[in-house]
Amino acid sequence: FTAYVNALQTSICNQLEALDGSGKTFGVDRWERNASDPAAGYGITRVLEDGAVIEKGAVNVSVIRGVLTPQRAQSISSRGRNINPQGGDPYAAAAMSLVIHPKSPLLPTLRADVRVFEVAGMRWYGGGCDLTPAYFCEQDTRAFHAFWKDICDRHHPEYY
Repeated sequence: FTAYVNALQTSICNQLEALDGSGKTFGVDRWERNASDPAAGYGITRVLEDGAVIEKGAVNVSVIRGVLTPQRAQSISSRGRNINPQGGDPYAAAAMSLVIHPKSPLLPTLRADVRVFEVAGMRWYGGGCDLTPAYFCEQDTRAFHAFWKDICDRHHPEYY
């Protein structure tokens, strides 16, 4: 999944740069969760500002690893997950998120994310996408929801 979100970030940034058409590119800021322990995780923040179409856009990846605290383990196990409620299990999580603010108020702001959490040989996925329009358009809203419903229905009809 880590390779997937890293490749997805690059692909989305390349496509947005082409769509924007200004010649501006996404800046890159790489960070480590713990400089003394590179295995603890990292992030890659990418931002494009003042483009022709995009006022400001961010496409970010974070990957973290650690040991599950008792509080988090109890929270997860209380929801029927078969993990040690005392904590202590190693975990890994990865996510890619994006927020795109267009210059035109006629275009909506887009927010989206995809993520995974792994512990004790189990894996949970999540994510979402939403538009925040300044000017509401019923037809766009219906098309947006139909697009995501179709994708969810391909996997399970109760996911949407």
